[in-house]
Amino acid sequence: SVWYPLRRNGRFAQLPPEEQRVILAEHGAIGMSFGAGDLAHDIRLACHGLDKHDNDFVIGLIGKDLFPLTAVLLNGLLGHRYSHDLAHRLAWGSVGLSFLCSIAVFVNTIQTGQAREVIAYKWIFGGDLTINLAFLIDPLSCIMLLVVTGVGFLIHLYSVGYMHGEEGFTRFFTYMNLFMVSMLLLVMGNNYVVLFIGWEGVGLCSYLLIGYYFDRV
Repeated sequence: SVWYPLRRNGRFAQLPPEEQRVILAEHGAIGMSFGAGDLAHDIRLACHGLDKHDNDFVIGLIGKDLFPLTAVLLNGLLGHRYSHDLAHRLAWGSVGLSFLCSIAVFVNTIQTGQAREVIAYKWIFGGDLTINLAFLIDPLSCIMLLVVTGVGFLIHLYSVGYMHGEEGFTRFFTYMNLFMVSMLLLVMGNNYVVLFIGWEGVGLCSYLLIGYYFDRV
């Protein structure tokens, strides 16, 4: 079944769990509408009343993107305050966790044999135009997720030794994690706008990594 967003609704949230499950079952939908400050609430709402496979899918899909993004924010904003050892562990550890989440999503997709559309946020709308921050999860995209996160994890591990002792060590891994986030958007995007953002993010990170030694030019 296709996953549709269930707008956060106070009346729905106040219903008993049994009635919520009935409504979700009738619509064949899982509610996911992530807004600022509402992420924890909506994750609980999305997972409530679902079977184990659906819970694995939701947790895996969310974690796969959030782990590298968290590493980008931590290393990018606070990396100068802690050691290089902690910085590279955050970097490759986040990608390793993303790889595990991708495996969970892949297994769930193979078991159900169905493509799923996940609308994380209703982004741009007006008249007949609607552009959502949406992802398409099907067997092909799952394979690409495994390739991106699996190979990316190995590259991160190799880079720890290769970049050891270099200036801007933390900056390098910030770029690497941002590259991972962009690649995930690129392979999962369900419309051209999300795909374009991922594509441009990959291009930006490639430029930043190629110009890593800008001070030696």
